[in-house]
Amino acid sequence: MDEAPLEIGKEYLFKVGTKSSYGRIVGIKHSVDVNTMAHHAATELKLNEVALVDVQLNSPVVFDRYKESRGTGGFVIIDRFTNITIAAGMIAEESESAVDTSGLSYEQRLAAFNAEVAGLVRKYFPES
Repeated sequence: MDEAPLEIGKEYLFKVGTKSSYGRIVGIKHSVDVNTMAHHAATELKLNEVALVDVQLNSPVVFDRYKESRGTGGFVIIDRFTNITIAAGMIAEESESAVDTSGLSYEQRLAAFNAEVAGLVRKYFPES
């Protein structure tokens, strides 16, 4: 969404639902050719490119997989200095490595725990 490429490791503001959190793209698994759906190696994302990436946020947020809920399954990436929207994304799944609570306060750990419990309830009881 911006002329400048999305950079791995650069801190951005992520908006997920009604929550905002600073974070970064920690890796690009692959880019996707939207015409052929072929996967290609990538080290950066340019304007209008599509990719599967790993995101690491500085604080916990409540989310769903995009295919389950568009409202809480998508996010927007904003440059924290220029306030320009850099990219938009859809959440495919939570990475197991993303759950590191060692540096969190009690309140942050409690929020992360509650988010994880809510996710488990949705997973095992989708009708509720």
